[in-house]
Amino acid sequence: MAIAVALLAAGCGCSAAPPLPTGTTNQTLNVGGVGRTYQLTLPASVRQAPAGSVTLVVGLHGGLGSGSGFADIAEFPALAQRKGFVFAAPDGRSLPFALGRSVRSWNAGRCCGPAVTNRVDDVAFITALVNELRGRLPS
Repeated sequence: MAIAVALLAAGCGCSAAPPLPTGTTNQTLNVGGVGRTYQLTLPASVRQAPAGSVTLVVGLHGGLGSGSGFADIAEFPALAQRKGFVFAAPDGRSLPFALGRSVRSWNAGRCCGPAVTNRVDDVAFITALVNELRGRLPS
C-alpha cells in the first residue's frame, strides 16, 4: 500500500542552507543521528512561485519498496513537473529482516516489520523532511 499526502509548504526564508536543485534528485536528511534518504522533484517553475503558494506532496511507498520506486510507478515526478508542485518520496528505514536480508519499512505502530521492532521514529523523519523543505523552498 502506498500513501500520498498533500501538504502546503510555504518557504519561510529561515534557513541558511543553499537552495535545492531543480529537477529530480536524491537527497539525505540527518534525523536523530541517522541519514534518511528521499527523492525530490523540484520543478524550475517553483522558483518563480509567489510566497506561500508552493504545494508539497509527500508520497510514502509500501512495505519493502522505495521512494524512487513509488515515484516511478506513480509517475509523480513527471506530474510534479507538469503541474508545478514539489514532490518528495522518502525511503522507509532499511533494516535487517529475515535471513539477514535488509528491507525498507515504516513504523506504523503495530505493523510493519523491522521499523516497528526497532522503534524507528518515522513521524520525526517526515516532520523533519517537511520542515527542511519548507525552510529551503523559495520564499
